[in-house]
Amino acid sequence: MQFNRTRNFNLDWILIILFLLLVGFGWVNILSASSTGEITSILDTSQPFGKQLIFIGFSIILIVLILSIEAKFYERFASLIYLGSMVSLLGLFIFGKEVNGAISWYAIGGMTIQPSEFAKFATALAVAKYISDLQTNIKDLKDQIKTAIIVLVPALLILLQNDAGSTLVYGAFFFVFYREGIPKIYLVIGFTIMILAVSSLKFLALPTTIVVSILIVLHYIFIRKKNKSIFQPAGLILGVLIITFGVQLFYKNVLKPHQQDRISLWLRLEKDPEVLSRMKKREAYNLYQSEQAISSGEFLG
Repeated sequence: MQFNRTRNFNLDWILIILFLLLVGFGWVNILSASSTGEITSILDTSQPFGKQLIFIGFSIILIVLILSIEAKFYERFASLIYLGSMVSLLGLFIFGKEVNGAISWYAIGGMTIQPSEFAKFATALAVAKYISDLQTNIKDLKDQIKTAIIVLVPALLILLQNDAGSTLVYGAFFFVFYREGIPKIYLVIGFTIMILAVSSLKFLALPTTIVVSILIVLHYIFIRKKNKSIFQPAGLILGVLIITFGVQLFYKNVLKPHQQDRISLWLRLEKDPEVLSRMKKREAYNLYQSEQAISSGEFLG
């Protein structure tokens, strides 16, 4: 490992200032929310604000350290860093601590560490190394599959630990791949699946399938002039059927109750006033309190 002591950092200071402001505001909010009496020390590790301040300090030191290391180091050891992060995710199944139903934390003394946060960085590093290889052509199906595997392995491990929120973050890699030149059809397919998933939950699977199937048939009858094979629309309708009913099965039989409640609140699926009132006091407590605080503050807060 080499440190470049003479490097003239070409840093985006506006971005750095915004980052520090966000971190500072976040810490002040934690301080105001967690302090109930006289504060003896802001470094009190028994309090959330003390732990957070220590994390901030270590993060800044880590940022400076990372910037000081030669870029070749990350290129050379990207695979090992990625492998190490995968091992840390696997270790959670044996040594992990369950927090809010998710086995995604290591408990070390009074501190907890979430390996999935490091896995995001390691995955980005591994993807960057693979894509930058001269022999890699992201437009080739073979390389697309390999790149997808790099992302899907940690995503699936995290999903198996019941941490669906962290798993969703890996969906952002899709936009990285699109930026690097994967075919636009993947973007169309991705958004289509999301629309079908939301529609199947909001309007039920069968009506969604019927409406989309009619649109597909009409498209192939009146718009497409060539290749009017029955197999293409039949395949598309089958795909729609699998997605819509698959989402329903996944929602009802795989997701945990608290995850179902969050989706239900987001899509406004629940119509019973009593159930909604109960959910506002539990799953949606922070959301509705925030909405009330914002609305009561009006334009000037």
